[in-house]
Amino acid sequence: MKAKKNLDYDDEFKIEKGSSAGIIVLILMMALVGGLGYYYFAVVDSAKNLFMHIYDKMDGIYTDRAKESNKLNINYSLSTKLKINNLEYKNYEIINNLSVSGVLNHDDDTNYLTGLLNYKSDKLVSFTSKIVTGNESELFVKYDDVYDKVIKYEPDEEMSEYDYDVNNYKVVLEKVKDAFKYALDNATYDKKYIKLDKEYVKKYTLVVNKEFIENMYNKLSQDKEYMDNLSKITGEKISEIQEGMEKELADIKDNDVDYISVYTKIFTSEFIKLEGTNEDDNFTFYMEDNKYIFEYMEGYNLKFSGYFKYNEVSEDKSVTLGLDFIDDKIGMEIYLIYSDTKEKVELDTKDYILSDDISEKDMEKIYAYMGENETIMNFLEILAGEEEEPKKVEGDVL
Repeated sequence: MKAKKNLDYDDEFKIEKGSSAGIIVLILMMALVGGLGYYYFAVVDSAKNLFMHIYDKMDGIYTDRAKESNKLNINYSLSTKLKINNLEYKNYEIINNLSVSGVLNHDDDTNYLTGLLNYKSDKLVSFTSKIVTGNESELFVKYDDVYDKVIKYEPDEEMSEYDYDVNNYKVVLEKVKDAFKYALDNATYDKKYIKLDKEYVKKYTLVVNKEFIENMYNKLSQDKEYMDNLSKITGEKISEIQEGMEKELADIKDNDVDYISVYTKIFTSEFIKLEGTNEDDNFTFYMEDNKYIFEYMEGYNLKFSGYFKYNEVSEDKSVTLGLDFIDDKIGMEIYLIYSDTKEKVELDTKDYILSDDISEKDMEKIYAYMGENETIMNFLEILAGEEEEPKKVEGDVL
């Protein structure tokens, strides 16, 4: 039996195979629920009201932060930690010993970025760069100590087809949000009470069927501003984008359905978890120990899991992302620490040399510098698969 709008609980309510487009909706819902910053929802009388409430709250937060993001000045530090139980991957500890830190100045289409790349506690290279996005994208880099000239990197022919103007992405995201809200307003929903971990809870479900995807795609395909900006981003013609959307819709069968469900406590409306399901897959997103946790299963087999933790209580804000790929036996954690700064990065780009025009004589100087740098050579030897030599400490006996 198919779901009917706001129906009572039905034992025959069947989970059927869903469309790939359902994952787009699930990601949007994760962003909406996760971005709210609190875990209680207003008491609502229908599933539709709940999903619209989540959307409206997050839309307000996004609008405020989008205004703030036009200008950004931060110090940052980025590092990773890999855990691999797979003999196919060697020397992965190299990545665990790498870290990069620096300053980012972002002002609309112009970005200045410095970076200090360390291996363990030793400097590999530092750089200062200027990145201009938009119709005339440009990249300038000055490698401190390595080369005394600013290098300009020209985009290759394929990359030059794309327009990297940040405003294009903002327009596309805004239009997708509008289409998503339109689809939500005309969607099929279900609300019921179920037992979860020995406790009765409320389960609000959004039915992502062919009609839902059609409502989104039709609204987007008829929006000239959306199509123009997406064409700039992808480098595809508008006709090609439209053909792709039509093919995606044609591939969705009438019984292809995804179910996006929000579970809350009955009396407090406290958020418990977000779940996306169809006949084959299950994706769960919930909060535990101040971390957002997500899990993906195919049938009864866990394929990957992970977590996301954000902290902005202190002056130094931090983001941690953890991923665990079960079949590949690979786990990783990515750590980003950042804070506001008044430091301004400067790079004079009046005089530069194109990357393709660096002379052989200059390349010899660069290689000579690398050859005389113990940290760089040690790092390159490890990359080549040679054992790392222990550092000589004063007092060592040879």
